[in-house]
Amino acid sequence: MPRMGSREIGLVHASSKAGILASLAYIALGLAAPPLGRPEWHIYMMAGGALGAFVIAVESSYIVSALRGREHPLMTAALAGLVASPLLALLAPPLGAALGLRAWAITLAVASLAEAFPAALASRLSRRLVKASLAGAAYTNLLAAAYLAGAASIRPPPVIAGLGLLYALPLPMIYSVTLNALPSTYKFEPSPAGILLAYILASMAAALGLEPAHAPTWAPLAAALSTLAYIVGVRAYRAYSLALKAVSEAPSRVAAETHKYFLWGHIYVILISAYLVALTLLNTALGGVKLGCIIHGFAIGFSGLHIFIHAPMMLPVILGIPTARRYNPAPYALLATAAVAPCIGHWLMWPTLLAGLAAATLVVWPAGRPSGRRGRK
Repeated sequence: MPRMGSREIGLVHASSKAGILASLAYIALGLAAPPLGRPEWHIYMMAGGALGAFVIAVESSYIVSALRGREHPLMTAALAGLVASPLLALLAPPLGAALGLRAWAITLAVASLAEAFPAALASRLSRRLVKASLAGAAYTNLLAAAYLAGAASIRPPPVIAGLGLLYALPLPMIYSVTLNALPSTYKFEPSPAGILLAYILASMAAALGLEPAHAPTWAPLAAALSTLAYIVGVRAYRAYSLALKAVSEAPSRVAAETHKYFLWGHIYVILISAYLVALTLLNTALGGVKLGCIIHGFAIGFSGLHIFIHAPMMLPVILGIPTARRYNPAPYALLATAAVAPCIGHWLMWPTLLAGLAAATLVVWPAGRPSGRRGRK
């Protein structure tokens, strides 16, 4: 019977690594697109590459960790999906730049669909929170594929298509990962009703994002409310007391700093969620809020903060690199500032975004002695 052994896992990690490295390159290309007079390339590179391809690549490694050592008659098909999906996703941004929105959307849809079956299989073979988390990931893949197929057919403006992709892929995938990560780390039960409501509202946002009349108003409001439901569902509001307790009981300084980093990350997530709800309520009621404020609030703020929370722990393992573990709240503060900056001026967004990316990089690299170990006997 086919088995997910070390050789197969190595293939998945190699594909995942290629997707992650490509997504990092797309950040640089996306930043260069507006000055070149190609704003649609900015959407293809950022929403499709820096976020879309990144999420799909990291998800492959997440799924294969649950399938490690498992046997199943359909394991070969799952392996093919896990290897193919990051490679397909990394092709979407250049195809979009060369051929347009339809090619971008179809390529990402196929990549997301290819990952749905492995996620569903991993869910079936897992238990409790991991089972629920992977089921959510499988649903997210199907939702994203459906949204992208609709976008390929309707062909909305690239900025609207990119905003809708945020609702259909990064947001519910964040919900799926945190559904396991936060309760498992701090030993509490999530709220099923809150999580379910978060998925429903994110799905509504994706559907409304395909309606030209609702895409700039009701769709962002539904997405913002879904982030609020998610915070209730995973009980992120308990992160403060739980993390402080974990810090007091941590066996080492590195462990204590890790919990503090988690704590600060979720505090900023709650603040950004409140900001998004207020911003989208104002936009729906009165109008006049720049679309750039909304899209960057979701992309840089909510999605980016979650990437910053998990990346220092996940990416060194996936990429096979050492980590310095210089955990500090500076990356969150800079990224949150960049997320709200478009409402003030892009002159503030770019330097704070680049500074945030640099600060996040310095958390893990260059990896000398971990900062938390200095001074220990």
